[in-house]
Amino acid sequence: MTIASLAASHHGVVDLHELLDAGISERQVQHRALTGRLHRKYPGVYAVGHPELSVDGRRYAAVRACGPRAVASHLMAAALWGLRRSGRLEVTVPHSRGGLDAVIVHETRRLSAGDTTVIRAIPVTSLARTVVDLAELLPADRLERVLDHAGRHEAFDLGAVEAALARLPGRRGAPKLQTLLGAPSPGPTRSELEDAFLALCRRAGLPVPQLNVHLALGDRLVEVDALFGPAGVIVELDGAATHDTTAAFHADRRRDAIAAAAGFQTLRYTWERVTREPREVTAELRAVLRPRPDLP
Repeated sequence: MTIASLAASHHGVVDLHELLDAGISERQVQHRALTGRLHRKYPGVYAVGHPELSVDGRRYAAVRACGPRAVASHLMAAALWGLRRSGRLEVTVPHSRGGLDAVIVHETRRLSAGDTTVIRAIPVTSLARTVVDLAELLPADRLERVLDHAGRHEAFDLGAVEAALARLPGRRGAPKLQTLLGAPSPGPTRSELEDAFLALCRRAGLPVPQLNVHLALGDRLVEVDALFGPAGVIVELDGAATHDTTAAFHADRRRDAIAAAAGFQTLRYTWERVTREPREVTAELRAVLRPRPDLP
């Protein structure tokens, strides 16, 4: 088997053990490295043909450099599962082999077969184990967003998350994760403004609204950004891209009037107000978020 064929399915990366198994001696490996046919990325891990690797190539190389039982984990696993756009190089190993440049290595005594899988040829923690690991790193609002993305993944299994928690007693993030798993979901967020508004509500101890839900207003069915149903309060989160036109301005006001006629109060907040005036926004919400017995 040629070196090129070895690397073809591994994002352009080979390790020393694969080369030796293919009948290539250590001396030959060294010669190829000196002549630019192999490019050392980590001890015993090489890029084939040229030094530049794809994102997945860098991830695969980092995992291979940490040993045969190493797996991508934490933020790198989150990126592989599509829970984040990108993530630093982060690996979990059963037994530490020391640090590597630009790679965060976690050591664990518990890494069962059910805690690992493979994505695009890269060994990685399962979706459930990834969520449990992230609970130690992320604040509650960011962890909640991760859970929302994970919950829409076909591989997500709430029972698997609970089982992973049970296998890892004493994890610092466990209480936070258990609270979020037991809380009613506000629904998926669609923008950073919605994330910021939800985080503001949680920090202030306000009720958690439903997000992006359909509401019957008279004979119309409309979608609202946030709904505090028991209080009869609608919150619209106005981004410039969708609301900063004359037509949008008048359409918003017509809908606010229809909502008022149906017994709902509408508040509108911009990014600037949510992020720069959190105390004022919190006070305004607290003043109106009282249950209304006249609403269903």
